[in-house]
Amino acid sequence: MTARRVAAPLLGVVLAAVLFPGTWSLDGMAREGQLGPGFWPRLALLGLALACAAKGLEERALGSFLTAIELDSRHIPAHVESAKIYMATKKFGSAHEMLAKILARGVEDADVFALMAATCNRLRRHREALDACQKALQIQPGHPLATQEQLTANRAKWFAR
Repeated sequence: MTARRVAAPLLGVVLAAVLFPGTWSLDGMAREGQLGPGFWPRLALLGLALACAAKGLEERALGSFLTAIELDSRHIPAHVESAKIYMATKKFGSAHEMLAKILARGVEDADVFALMAATCNRLRRHREALDACQKALQIQPGHPLATQEQLTANRAKWFAR
């Protein structure tokens, strides 16, 4: 994990904290019982601080999982959780790569196949998604994510005609 990836969210939190006190002076113009003009800037700065803090925690979690993978490349849960973070951050190519490493080892897990199907659908690899769905549903019939992704892939194939 690079220092920049950690420093950027931290800088956002610090910036919001520095600018926040400047909004108090705007409330002198407000009438009694109404929101002052400083309310919306404070709300925006609070949102910025929360979003940056969440991004920082996400980067820290991903860094921890990637470190676990470096220490033990056979640790399947670290691969799966890394792929989930990549999916949540819309880095579908990285998620696909992470899941492909797991499946190349011969892992037979319905959740992993279903997550691979979801990743493939986001990458518009619908045939590959259908294959992953079928494997997940063979292992665990009625798997909720696999069933949903199977419908998504079939619908995409239908509309592609």
